[in-house]
Amino acid sequence: MSDATTIAREPRWLVPLQALLVVVATLLAFQPAFGAEFQRTWDDNQLLTDNPYWRGLGWEQLSWMATAFHMGHYHPLTWLSFAIDYELFGLDGPAFHRTSVLFHAANAVLFLLLARALLRRGGIERAWLPFGAALLWAVHPLRVESVAWITERRDVVSGFLLLATMLAWLRYVDGIRKGWYAAALALFALSLFAKPWGMTLPVVLLALDVWPLRRIRAPLGRCAGSLVLEKLPHFAFAAAIAVSAWLAQRASGAMGYAGEFSLAQKCTQACYGLVFYVRESLLPGPLLPIYDLPRDLDPGEPRFLWSIIAVVVGAAAVLAVARRKPAIAVAFFAYAVLVSPVLGFAQSGRQLVADRYSYLAAMPLVLLFVAALWTVARARAGAGTGTGIGTGIAAVIAALLAAPLAWRTHGYTAVWKDSTSLWNHAVEHAPDSSFAWTHCARLKMMDGDGAGALADLDRALAADPDAAEALENRGLLYRKAGRNDLARADFDRAIAVRPDRAIAYANRGELRFSQGDVAGALTDFEAAVRVDPGSPVNHFNVATAKAQLGDVEGARAAAERALELEPEGTAFHDRVKGALGTLPPR
Repeated sequence: MSDATTIAREPRWLVPLQALLVVVATLLAFQPAFGAEFQRTWDDNQLLTDNPYWRGLGWEQLSWMATAFHMGHYHPLTWLSFAIDYELFGLDGPAFHRTSVLFHAANAVLFLLLARALLRRGGIERAWLPFGAALLWAVHPLRVESVAWITERRDVVSGFLLLATMLAWLRYVDGIRKGWYAAALALFALSLFAKPWGMTLPVVLLALDVWPLRRIRAPLGRCAGSLVLEKLPHFAFAAAIAVSAWLAQRASGAMGYAGEFSLAQKCTQACYGLVFYVRESLLPGPLLPIYDLPRDLDPGEPRFLWSIIAVVVGAAAVLAVARRKPAIAVAFFAYAVLVSPVLGFAQSGRQLVADRYSYLAAMPLVLLFVAALWTVARARAGAGTGTGIGTGIAAVIAALLAAPLAWRTHGYTAVWKDSTSLWNHAVEHAPDSSFAWTHCARLKMMDGDGAGALADLDRALAADPDAAEALENRGLLYRKAGRNDLARADFDRAIAVRPDRAIAYANRGELRFSQGDVAGALTDFEAAVRVDPGSPVNHFNVATAKAQLGDVEGARAAAERALELEPEGTAFHDRVKGALGTLPPR
């Protein structure tokens, strides 16, 4: 990997051919997604199919996209991609999936170009090595969640912009026109508007200054300081989006599940995540849509204890070779930095780890892997045979490894074709997953199978007695069956374990309202508004209760607020407007 390595001249057709092959392989691996539907119970419904606000490219829809923190996320560019799909195809699941797969294929090509650029600067014979890296990354089953789940369109859109950012940055570093700095900054900002997880990119750029760019020179302090100053605008954008993302997640209640974890528990979760993505990249096991986060994470549990040991030993080993093998140190450092926002220190949701979190973070690992293959193959071929032999051997090995990975990806993508297939897969491979059983139950509730849903919810609560969503859904089933005492007990318990969930208050309020306890119902409806003030339904419930209690002005104010939050033209808007019209005039 030395500077003295000779880079052979390549034919002009090589890169276009490699790009075409990567795209074809990616499309084949993800082909089952072309006929897949929206997920009925997991985020696709709340984000898209039950949410009318984003549908269109009019001023009202664009304004909503630019200001919405829906479900705890701020991603206006991702909303825009959804809106364009809707304008072209309507609410057609397969069409939305095709767009996500095409974005991923484009990202595979950009990663191919980025791999070429970085390997060249590292003094490594390019030829087919970047193709092997791009292929391994693109068709790996860990990519399925980001590509085959429409909700995670933000992964592929932000990934596209971040890869473009890095390519533009390398052009700037090479001194090719000053405009490349502005281009890199603009693309980075846009990526943050698709998903904020790229906020750590400025730190990665600093790591690249060490290797392979080798921009760190004596005097070290002055040089490093200038390189940090160079990236201050990037850090400013990253800090702004990090604060907004944290506030959005906090406001949505998504951070509540692990909010009571100690620092030791959070560090344990982070160690487990660092090991998990490396292990699954090398030897992917049965992948799942959800890896349940234990409610009381025990650092002494074997899987966590071994992860802590692996991280400590691995970090020591990397530091030991950092000076002699900077590529190894930079690759692992970049991996850790890229995955750091989703390691659990600012927990969002109830997952211990998630396949989608590897989408960006796996890239430096793949590059290190193919570079290691090249080094070993070159050494085995013998120094006198030329570097092309080592390159060819390494590329062939990478392609051979990609074939079974692509087959696994094809099969796992088919699992994501619909909600029933996905959650049946989840409970088959993780029978103790409370989250998975809850989603199986929700599907049965939608299909009118109350008995089957109740059995699944009992399994969910056997796995986790404090699973708020399972308690809420079982309470709804009990209420429907007229077992109001049991429904009330489940709603009370759901609120006790997750007081940050507005739906729990709304459910209990509706039960109390139906039993004639209007004052108690109003208390719950107002609590729901405090937790989720952006919900027009919560404000309308308050209006209904206040009207029943004779508080006409309070009811009017709440109904008017609901109208402000609900776009015109929806059935709910008309319902609220009709109810407002029944109130006595001022």
